[in-house]
Amino acid sequence: MSTRNATRPLVLFAMALAIGGVQHAAMAAMQPATQHGISYISGGIGQDEANAIRGQFGRYNLHLTFAARGGAFLADVQVSISDAAGKTLVQATADGPYLLAAVPPGSYRVSATAGGATQQRSVTVPPHGPADLRFYWDDAAAR
Repeated sequence: MSTRNATRPLVLFAMALAIGGVQHAAMAAMQPATQHGISYISGGIGQDEANAIRGQFGRYNLHLTFAARGGAFLADVQVSISDAAGKTLVQATADGPYLLAAVPPGSYRVSATAGGATQQRSVTVPPHGPADLRFYWDDAAAR
């Protein structure tokens, strides 16, 4: 075996460690927060952070995505999640295009505001599997 072929696995291993380190650093920046017993994270700016947060989809059963109709993802979206009785459970600013929340199965009202334009949606989170809501704003309103 040549020296070149012998070092190839070491180079691949080092690359895997570096990629894992970047994703770990991205996840460290997205620490879960809790309000009224609801755990949530937000973020997804940049490829590494987006990959890291998408890797957390299985831990959260309410997935929110924020984007402009032109395709640009949005951050700094004001988000409110209320239960069926109207009690606000989470009030937060999304640090990126994703906000993931772990809520009990049931019905919720989600309000999201970007660029002064507010959208509201109802969602039912099932006992198994996630509910996915995507909010899109006109490009001008998203600025």
